[in-house]
Amino acid sequence: MTGKDTWPVACSTADPSLISEVKVGSRRVIIFGLEGMLDGVAALGITDEPALRAELLRQAGERGRIPWGLEEAATDALLILYRRRHSRNGFVGEKISRCDDRREK
Repeated sequence: MTGKDTWPVACSTADPSLISEVKVGSRRVIIFGLEGMLDGVAALGITDEPALRAELLRQAGERGRIPWGLEEAATDALLILYRRRHSRNGFVGEKISRCDDRREK
């Protein structure tokens, strides 16, 4: 769900361990099953960044309500979380210092 829709989410029936908050600007967005969602998107093998961003936003919208007007910022936050979870050495494209290399061994 994205945009101005206001459908209620049945929070009382959700497993609390599946509830995640993502900070988007000064607001917090609740997404159910965030880690599973990120793993599922990774399994799709999307390498094109615009397609990856669209898929992250689509799936997050199915698991929570993305506030109207914050879709771009929410996608940025989701992409950061995705890269942290699925990049071997931090962010994709991030330079790794020699100290980081020593810590992994």
